[in-house]
Amino acid sequence: MKKLTQYVHAIAADIATGGPWATSSSLVADFHARKGEESREILLDELAHGRAPVEPASQDDAISITLRVQEAHERGCARAALRLLAAVLNGLGEQGPVYASDFARYQKILADLSREEIILLATILRHYGTGRDDLGQPVSADGIRENVAAELVPKVFRSERHVNAFWASVQRTGLLMQGTSIDDVGAPMPSPLLFEIAELASFENVLRREGETI
Repeated sequence: MKKLTQYVHAIAADIATGGPWATSSSLVADFHARKGEESREILLDELAHGRAPVEPASQDDAISITLRVQEAHERGCARAALRLLAAVLNGLGEQGPVYASDFARYQKILADLSREEIILLATILRHYGTGRDDLGQPVSADGIRENVAAELVPKVFRSERHVNAFWASVQRTGLLMQGTSIDDVGAPMPSPLLFEIAELASFENVLRREGETI
């Protein structure tokens, strides 16, 4: 079975010699070609960090996955989000051949994340993973939010109110959710979906490869 990286190179050659935008104006065609090259560079670089080569379930799946990554980049997807998508591909690849439909499930969510939101999620996951203060006592949801704000202000966010605003904005993705019991009242916390994605890809490793220090 061919590896995804082989398909990526083949698709690049196809586009370069007259792909789907060959009839577009030179301005648009140049844009597609440039964004395609940039997205493939990030995709191939991140795939190189995988534990094993990613194998698409079929040629159609490989094409769909590659073009989805390129489309996300063309629509202004943050570089960190683009790299996170590639990291998720690595995670999916460890489970077996990758179907475009499985990748699309995560692509629709992650491609919409800003750099700041990815940094916030990585920091929340790290603090939530500990879940205890220096004395070993459990930390509440609001306590975790305070610790996250203390770490990211002013390095990433201008103020704690900005942290809270981004914290609220991420809820649109389903990656953070409000608790459903009386004991869960407070800041929205990681959802099962976020933990699922975190098992596929390390948010912190992705950010480090983008030159972010958190």
